[in-house]
Amino acid sequence: SEARTPDSIASQLITSADLIVTIGTAAADSAYRYKALESKALQSKALQSKAPQPKSGAPVISVLITDSSFIALAKKHFGSVDQAFASQLSSICIDQPTSRSIHLAKLLLPKATKAGVMLGHSSAMLKEKLTGSINTVGMESEFVTVGAKDNPIAKIEPLMRKIDLFIPVPDSRLMNIATAKWILHLSYRHKVPVIAFSRTYVKAGALAAIYSSPQNVAMQAVEWITDDAMTAAEIGQAHPPEYYSIHFNYSVAASLDVPIKTEQFYRQRLQGGNK
Repeated sequence: SEARTPDSIASQLITSADLIVTIGTAAADSAYRYKALESKALQSKALQSKAPQPKSGAPVISVLITDSSFIALAKKHFGSVDQAFASQLSSICIDQPTSRSIHLAKLLLPKATKAGVMLGHSSAMLKEKLTGSINTVGMESEFVTVGAKDNPIAKIEPLMRKIDLFIPVPDSRLMNIATAKWILHLSYRHKVPVIAFSRTYVKAGALAAIYSSPQNVAMQAVEWITDDAMTAAEIGQAHPPEYYSIHFNYSVAASLDVPIKTEQFYRQRLQGGNK
C-alpha cells in the first residue's frame, strides 16, 4: 500500500502470522524493518531474563526481488545476510543463472566459438564462474567491465569486433539502463547477437532472453509453501529460480540469419532444470 501500515497493526501481523510473503522490494523493505524491530525487542527481553532468545515471529519469504536487493536489505536491517537468514528470512530471487543464458546462446548459435560478457561493479565477482560455464559449452570467453563513469561505447565496441555473441550480465538497475541501448546499437552495427536477461531487452533488439516471469516466481512460491518445503532446513536461505521463460525476437533472428527452432526444442536441451 502507498499508505504506510501503522506500526501496531504491522507488528501484530508479524507476530501472529504463520508465514509472511512479500512481493517486490518495497514490501520486503517494510517487512524486514518490522521483523528487525521485533528481533531486537525479543533480544532485549532475553538479556533481561537471562533466557535463550526465542525465534522472532513468522518466517518471511520474499519473491519478485533481485539477489542484489535482497542482500542490500538484509544488510540494512540485520547487519549481514547470515543474520537475516538466522532471523528466518528467505528469498526466491528473480535473477536467472547466467549459465542458462550461455547454454541457450550455444544452442541458438552452435558454430559460435567466442562469447563476450559484460560485467559491472556488482557482477565483477562472477567472472571466474562465468568463464567455467562458457568453457563447458565449448566456447572461449572475452570480458569487459563497465563502470558508472565509463563510456560504454569505448569499452564495449572493441569487444564486439572479435566475438560471435554477446551476453550482458544483470548488474545494478542504473548500469542496466545506461548500457542497454549502446549494447543493442553496437550489436546491430557489428551483427553480433545479444542473449539477454529480460523480455524488454528482447523487444528492444536482443535475439533472445531467459528470464523469470511473475508466473514462474508465483509457481515456485506456491510449491515452496504447499509442498511441505517449509521445513526448518528450507527456512532462512536464498532459493535460486527453478522455472524460467524464454522469449525470441524473430525479426532480429531473420536479419542475423539465425534459425529459431521451437521453444520446446531449447527447453529439452537446457541444463539446470528444464521447466
